[in-house]
Amino acid sequence: MLNKRVLTFATAFSVVALALFILWQVNEVVIYFLLSLILGAIIRPFADYLKGKSRIQAILSIVGLLLILAGLGYLLYLSFMRLSKEVNLLVNTISNLKRWFLPVWLERLGFARTLLELLPPPGELFEIATNDGGKILMPVLQNLSSNLITIVSGLVVIIFLSLYWTGSQDHFERLWLSLLSVERRQKARTIWRQIDASLGDYGRFLIVKFFLTWALISVAVFYLRSPYPVLLGLGVAFANLLPVIGIVVALLFTLAIGLLSSILFYPWLLAFVLVVLTLLRIFVWPKLYQDRWDAPILRLLFLLIIGETMGLRWLILAPPLAIAAQIIWNSLAANLRKASQPVQGIESLKKHKQQLSEAINELEEAPPALVSNLTRLSSLLEEAQQYLDQTI
Repeated sequence: MLNKRVLTFATAFSVVALALFILWQVNEVVIYFLLSLILGAIIRPFADYLKGKSRIQAILSIVGLLLILAGLGYLLYLSFMRLSKEVNLLVNTISNLKRWFLPVWLERLGFARTLLELLPPPGELFEIATNDGGKILMPVLQNLSSNLITIVSGLVVIIFLSLYWTGSQDHFERLWLSLLSVERRQKARTIWRQIDASLGDYGRFLIVKFFLTWALISVAVFYLRSPYPVLLGLGVAFANLLPVIGIVVALLFTLAIGLLSSILFYPWLLAFVLVVLTLLRIFVWPKLYQDRWDAPILRLLFLLIIGETMGLRWLILAPPLAIAAQIIWNSLAANLRKASQPVQGIESLKKHKQQLSEAINELEEAPPALVSNLTRLSSLLEEAQQYLDQTI
């Protein structure tokens, strides 16, 4: 008996290890699959909206959505054209800087002056990176271009897969639920629907958060005479997506852009970015998204793990995986709490009914009315159990 159990555990461990090894070897396929599920959860409300419309209304809604996306795409095109000019200006500025420029308010800090004295001038750093035909810079640019091609091609696959999952949600759920036992399917479906709805809400919130932050910061610093409004807004928007440390990283990025621009950099620009991000966090984000699964430390931990194991381009998976892990853990913890609590509800009724049945069986002549009531109670308990299995 012991040998059989050892063999069973060894077989199960081997199967799990083999599955993890296969998934690791095809990690990009798994990641594309997960990203398609996330994108499908984001666009599912629109698909559900189309289901209740006539064909003409559905076509008009799709055309309207495509026009909106085309307008946003054109705005992104203009932004990236401006971004390329700003990057070119920043590179030219860095290459011509012979020393680090510190604002007056920062020069008063002794550690800042000491730190910059240890660093070579920005122009020398640029010359080192571009010397010998760009031996240092060229591999970085080649890697960046190959990653961009991979991301674009992967994005096409993710979009088509997400459209398929959205259009055949019931079929997809029946497919993977068939792998579970019958008594666990309803609970698994409930958990999956909760994860899907939470991922959709959070994904839409992140998209709105990113573009709204980018637009506000870019427009504001443009009127504040910054030479890099689009670049600064883009960097702050990306940094603001980070949990816990987002505002700090955004301020450091703002400071770095200011120090590399060789213009007079005042602290009120940092103060302005801090005020805008703080006001958005206090007044705007809670209105757009009620975070039931608020675990910023867990999201930061997932960011660090995924960034170290899979690379920076897959960091987008960290927040959804953190939400899914928290929902699954809360469900398992609820089941454990129920198991540790005293028997209540229908289970308590079943226990009392069993005790009553044993007491009646001990009687030599049980009253017919009592036996009839006990039979009726048994049928009612069975009907109640069937109803709970279907609804819970």
